[in-house]
This record gives sequence, structure tokens and C-alpha cells, in this order.
Amino acid sequence: MPATLRRRLAAGALAIAVALAFAGCAAPAPRPSREVARLAALAGEAEVRREPRYLVLAAPAAREHMSSGWGEAGKLGGSRVIWSEGDASLLTFFLANPRDLRLSLRGAAAQGDGPLAVTVELNGREAGRLALGPSLADHALRVPAALLVSGENRLRLVYPRAGEGGAARRRAAWESLALSGVAAGEASAIANGDELVVSPGSEVAFYLELPPGGRLRVDPGALQGQAGALAVWSESERARPRQLARLRRSGEGIDLGLNDGLPGLVRVALRGVPDEQGRVGVLRLAGARVLAEGPPAAAARAPGTSDEASKVAPPALSPAPRGASADPPPAAGAPRPNVLLFLVDTLRADRLAAYGGDGRLTPHADGFAAAATVYETAVAQAPWTRPAVASIFTGLWPQDHGTWSLHSVLPESAVTLAELLREAGYRTAAVSTNGHITARHGFAQGFDDFHFLVHGEQEVERVVEWTGDWLEDQDERPFLLYLHTIDPHGPYAAPRAYRERFAPGSLGEDPKALLARAEEATGTERERLVERLRPLYDAEVAYNDAGFGALLALLERRGLLEDALVVFVADHGEEFLDHGELGHGWNFHAETLRVPLLVKYPRQRAGRREPAVAQQVDLLPTLTAAAGARTPAGLPGRDLRRALAAGEEPLAVSHLDHRGRRGHSLVRGGWKLVMPETRALAPGPQLHAVERGRTARETPGQELRHPLRVRQLAHLLRRELGRERATLARQTRELDAETRAELEALGYL
Repeated sequence: MPATLRRRLAAGALAIAVALAFAGCAAPAPRPSREVARLAALAGEAEVRREPRYLVLAAPAAREHMSSGWGEAGKLGGSRVIWSEGDASLLTFFLANPRDLRLSLRGAAAQGDGPLAVTVELNGREAGRLALGPSLADHALRVPAALLVSGENRLRLVYPRAGEGGAARRRAAWESLALSGVAAGEASAIANGDELVVSPGSEVAFYLELPPGGRLRVDPGALQGQAGALAVWSESERARPRQLARLRRSGEGIDLGLNDGLPGLVRVALRGVPDEQGRVGVLRLAGARVLAEGPPAAAARAPGTSDEASKVAPPALSPAPRGASADPPPAAGAPRPNVLLFLVDTLRADRLAAYGGDGRLTPHADGFAAAATVYETAVAQAPWTRPAVASIFTGLWPQDHGTWSLHSVLPESAVTLAELLREAGYRTAAVSTNGHITARHGFAQGFDDFHFLVHGEQEVERVVEWTGDWLEDQDERPFLLYLHTIDPHGPYAAPRAYRERFAPGSLGEDPKALLARAEEATGTERERLVERLRPLYDAEVAYNDAGFGALLALLERRGLLEDALVVFVADHGEEFLDHGELGHGWNFHAETLRVPLLVKYPRQRAGRREPAVAQQVDLLPTLTAAAGARTPAGLPGRDLRRALAAGEEPLAVSHLDHRGRRGHSLVRGGWKLVMPETRALAPGPQLHAVERGRTARETPGQELRHPLRVRQLAHLLRRELGRERATLARQTRELDAETRAELEALGYL
């Protein structure tokens, strides 16, 4: 073989060997990406922020800017102001990009004498000092860009320390904050098909629950506009806000990792900022999408859910499968069902075995649950009776129906469940044993028969007896029956047989006197008295359960139970110093806000458990749909069967304005956020992790560990409270002697 040929063959063999060696250690082909979301499709839940020019600090719209150190609103010299509280007050405001600004605060010394020296800090650095006099006046500062940041800026007003002995906590009164030099104009619509619109000086932000490897991809040429640039920011529970990219209109695209390869909540923000020439303009971004690597992930457990909680369920019940209705579909031409709504006043969910109880107290309700749908995470719209029941009747949140105080009545303009079913041909009747739910307070609207039974002994037995008499006079029309039973509301005076069984140690006590003593006592004495109240409460729970069993037996004897739609629900729960309070109407803790909700749909025989969030406002659209009645448009609730079968992740909003405690809470998935409006309720936002399952335990105090979750839920709450809905004109009425006596007997006065 010629030498030249041998050299060529050897070189070829070496090349093949080298190629094979490199092929053996080559990097594997990249995993395919799958699209998780398109940002434009999420525009409805996006958070849109603009640089503020003027804030009226006593107005509700300014509350989201006020973090801590603020008290009640009031008046000073005829102007609406908000008082400071403590040694410092913290305000926050958004800037798309830092630059020199002029800041003007209008305020006065709270004591009316002055001068009061106030130190102004911006993002932890001193920006200047103000001297407040006795009258409201404007105080201006020039703030250099070096003290400001892109994103959230923290303006802290620091007051001289109060004198000895805890002198007045009010140091200053503030009327307004004005910023000169911020971007002008109003926020634009943020979505147009698959296109996002970002205005100058604004931010469009998305809260995303991302799997591992989440990425944001924007194709070249997707950004359009005459001027300006788009800054892309990201933050997570583990990473502080950081700018990932600055996108210009030069045809460039981006492909950015969003969560460092870890799953969890991420906030992605798009900010309209100046371009290299300092110009700003409206920007349009098309086709921005979020990607993840690998095959679709298995459905993740909801945040805040423990493995243990997900395993706990009575063996007789099984979870409702996603995408399937929790009850058999009605047969073609099936008659409309009779509807029974049985409400147990003040019943804690954890007293039922279906919700983690020991099974001693509620055998009839738990037997009913075994062939019904158990909504494990059911939320009351308020932690006391009148606003909660008004929400059940109207399908509206308390801030919309306006029935939230001792003097308020359900407005005549309200469209109630009874009116809707009567309009659809139902016969409607109700009996109430609670002085809040009376014709005087507007709750008889739509009922052909409405009876109030004055609070006394053996209420449940009287309700069942009344129901039997009413059924004797039934015609062929389907009926709606609303039965409001007062037990186990205070003073926890169950019949003697139930006290002998469940509270034998309190037989010699007057329950009303014992409750009054516990409410007045403090410290260990209060704890001792409350321990004696618990078994009295349990005795009333058991007594009410026996009445519910008698009612079911009555319906069974008359052949009405099988085809009926029966709802077992509470208006709220009760606290026994679980969080320092006794009774209800004080806070949004699970003991008062979580309620049992059991629904037996027509012809349902197998028990189901539904872990998704349900709420009282869901009852009206659920019942009107089942009855073939009209459902008003724009309600916050939804037909439980359709919405939960579709796998929606709903949110529940609750309201409290009682005894000086005012605020809202929101429950979504595995989290609850409490947003107070008065310090009597809480000093600031509170975050609870909610475990799904039979017990649905809550772990409060999560706000410092999960600040981004707080921001996400606060945004959702503000969005829901700001939705355009048909808000009813609020009506009030002075308490007459009879109503006052009834409410005094229940401990409200």
C-alpha cells in the first residue's frame, strides 16, 4: 500500500475516533419547552401601578400606600386628615425609574401647639426635616434621584419620642402627599388581544406560580412604540427584586430564567422607562409567554397543605374528582327539587366529625354528611350573624349589600333567594330564632310565610314542630324552606338532659350568669370560667344535632328527602380564647370564619369531599341553578357544582365592621390574608397558611416569611373590592325596645 494512502487512512481513522469520542461525551439535547402562560391572557389579574402625583391620605384609595404607624381618620380645622400613631409612620409609593423629585407633605402637629420636628427618611436615608405647626400647612422637600429606587420607595416620617408615662400616641395629622416630576397621564388598558400595553411611568406585574425552570420569552421585534424602553424585573420569596433585562425597540428578544430553577411564587414586572435619549412613550409588547422545561408537571398540592392533612378523611367519603360533578346530573324532565336551607347559628366546623370532631356531638349531621358533599374549606362572609345571613340571602358580599351593623337592615332593593325562587314558582317559607333575622331587619323579603320565634328554650324542637305543621298545608308547588336555629349561640342553655350528659359539672350554674362572669373576668380567672363554658356549648351543639336528625326523619317519613336539595350550614363559629377572645365578631380566625357546609343534592347517595374554597355567597347561584330560577348577573359567588367541576381556584372575601374592628380577609387556595382598617382588629396585614383537608388547620404569623404572598393576596383583595358591582343603598334603623331586648339576650348589647 502506498505511503500516501496509508497516511490518509490513518488520518481518517483518527478523525473517526476523535468524532466518536466527542460524540460519546456530547451534551444531551436540550429538553423541549412547554408554554405555561401568555402574559396577555393573565391581564385580568395583573397588578397595574402608576407613579402617584397626589394622595389624599385619609381616603380609602391611599390605604394601600400606608404600611404602619397610622391611626384613625378624623378632622382638623375642617379638613379630613389621618392621625399618626407611634414614633414613626411609613408610606410607600412606586416609581418606574428614579429621578430628582419635589415632595410636598401637608400636615400639622396633632396636639395643636407645635412645632413638631419630623425627620423624613427615604429608603433608610435621611432626606430632610420638617417643622409642623398647629395648623395644616404644606412642607416641601427636594429629593435627589440618589435617594430613590426603581420600584417601591419607603417614605418614613419619624417623630420625637413621646414623653414619659406613655404620652399621647398621636404625634401628627396628615392630609396629603404630592410628588412633582412624576410621569403624567392615566393608565392605559393593559391588554389588546395577545398584546400588552405599558404606559410611561407605569408597571404591569404578574404573580406566577411557576414550576422548576420557568422562563420568560419575548421574540425579536415583539416590542413596538415611538419612544421609551421596557425594563423587566423579577422577584420571588427567595430573591429580592432585580432587573433582568432592558428591552428596546431595536428588534432584540429575550429568554430569561425567572425563578433560579426552583418552583414557587414569582412576581414578573414590566416597567415603562426612558430610552437612551431620555424619551418615554406607550409601549406594546406582543406574544410574551412563560415557558417551563420538561413534560407537564403533576397537579401540585395547594400552598399551605400538608401531606398529613391531605390523607385525613372519613372512610365513608371520597374526594370529588376534578372535572366531574359532585352529584348525579338531573334526569331529563325531572321535577324541580324542594330546597331546604338549615342554618345552625354559631356552630364551629370542628365540632362535626366531618371536620375533625370526635363524633360525640353530631351523629345526625355526620350521618347526613356521609351521603352528601362536604365542602372542607367553607368560608363565612362575616364572623357574626346579620351580615353573614344577608350574604346568603343576596349572594352579595357585605360591602355590597351594606347590612353590616347593629342598626343596618337588608335594603328593600335587595334581590333575595326567596324572591328569585318565588318568581320561579316556588312556595317560600322561613322561621328564625335569632333577633338579627327578622322582618324588621328586612329578612322577610320574598317569603310567603315568615315566622320569628322569640328566643327561649327548646328552639330546635319548636322549629321542627313548626316545619311539620307547615308541610301539612303544602300544595304541589316545590318549596324553599329556610330554618334558622339559634343553638348553640350563647348563653349555651341546653335542656337539662343534654347538660347532664355533656356538661354535668355545670348543672348548678345559670349559663347566662356564667357567660357574663367570663366576659367580665380577666387572666387565669377568665380562662377557668371559659373552660366551664366549653361543655355547655357542646351540649347545645348536641341538642341542635338531635333537632336536625328529627327534621331529616320528618322529611323521610313524608317521602321528601330523596329528591330534595338540603343545605346544612352555619352563619359563623365561636371562639373560646383560641386567640384571646370569647364569642364571635372579633376577628377573622378559623374558629369564627370557617363554617360547616354540607349539601345533599337531589338523588345524591354517595358522600364526597370537596377541598376547594367555597363560601356563603355561592349558595344563591347554586340553589337558583338547581331550581331553574333566574340568577342575577355580576354576583361574586358561583354555582358550586359547575365551578368546582371545572377546577376553578376561587377566592373568598369576608368583611368585619363591628365593635370598632373593621377590615377584610381573603382566602385563596392554601392562604388567608387579613387586611385591617383599624388597629383594634390588627396592627397590620396578617397571613395565615391554611392546611387543606378534614381539619383545615391554620398557621398564623406567616407575613414575615412570605411577604410576596402578602402582596399578591393584597392585590387580589383590592381588585375584588374595587370591582364594579350593583351596590345597594344602605338602610339603617334605630333599635326599638323589642329588638334591643332580643339582642341583649344574645349578648350583643
